[in-house]
Amino acid sequence: MISFNNKGVTYIIFSFFFTSIISWFIEIFYSFVLYNHLVFPGTLLGPWCPIYGVSFVLLLLCINKSKSPIYNYIKTFFVVSVVEYIASYISGEIFNNVIWDYSEYIFNINGRICLEMSLMFAALGLFIVYFIEPLIYKLYIKFDKFINFLNFIFTFFFILDIMINIFFV
Repeated sequence: MISFNNKGVTYIIFSFFFTSIISWFIEIFYSFVLYNHLVFPGTLLGPWCPIYGVSFVLLLLCINKSKSPIYNYIKTFFVVSVVEYIASYISGEIFNNVIWDYSEYIFNINGRICLEMSLMFAALGLFIVYFIEPLIYKLYIKFDKFINFLNFIFTFFFILDIMINIFFV
């Protein structure tokens, strides 16, 4: 289990931005393949999807790889479902931007989450924690001298992006 104690806040911040930015590019690529044109994901202006970063960090903090994969899958299911519901609520209610609507899916809650997508995101979350996170950690270790600077720059622009979206968009 990864915690603030054994990998530190710097790694948690790096992980948040790394997964937020990589997922932004994946979403753009996916939309291009699916719709044959670029669809910029999310509510914010910058190249990040914070829902993925938040989910990843929460999974890092609460998944214990020594526990049963079924136990971890159930835990992941609840984490990603709660994060997706809150993100949908914030996006819709604060930013007036409905990014997704699962109303047409069976077993949905207010169109914000649905069973099918939560099951898929839980599987993806476990895959990332078990197989991708070790690669992210290696990258973090390799560039550890530069990470604090990156974290500062990304945090500054991320906060600026949020402020611009709240007050000007």
